[in-house]
Amino acid sequence: MTTAHTTSPLISFGLIALILGLLSALGPLATDMYLHALPGLEADLGVSTAAVQGTLIDYFAGFGLAQLLWGPLSDRIGRRPVILLCLALFAGATLACAAAPGIGSLIAARGLQAIGAAGLMVVRRAVVRDLYAGAEATRLMGIVMIVTAASPMLAPLAGSGVLLLAGWRSIFLLILALGVMTLVLCSLRLPETLR
Repeated sequence: MTTAHTTSPLISFGLIALILGLLSALGPLATDMYLHALPGLEADLGVSTAAVQGTLIDYFAGFGLAQLLWGPLSDRIGRRPVILLCLALFAGATLACAAAPGIGSLIAARGLQAIGAAGLMVVRRAVVRDLYAGAEATRLMGIVMIVTAASPMLAPLAGSGVLLLAGWRSIFLLILALGVMTLVLCSLRLPETLR
């Protein structure tokens, strides 16, 4: 059994806080940023309110079920490969959301997006346990939880602004940009933390 360090030689506290904050924000952004766009999405795709609500239902179902997969997988193959895989899946699915020609493809893309986002939420906690113990672990989790709590409050405001300027597809393009930025940062700077 491994023990967490009180200070991590692998990565600076500030950088890991930034990375984990970004990982924590992507899921809530993908859920809440496009809520104000649902009526426009309904009109644009020519579907019912119930069909558009399927994009949320599918997201939450995928998010809940995928958590059962990512935790054990990250214990087996490592945190870094799972984070990179989840970010790539999240980014690819977000691009598919932005380009979706119809409601069926949007619902399918939202399910894949949720599967990727679920891994980010699960594995970030494991990374904290891998790197820190005691007061530093508590401080880092506090920072991450602030980001997690603030994201659902700020996301609808940001989504409304993007919606007014450029339409519902642009909301997904903004989320995609954040996902790709996080993927690049993690691929360059996030070490494997599972010992």
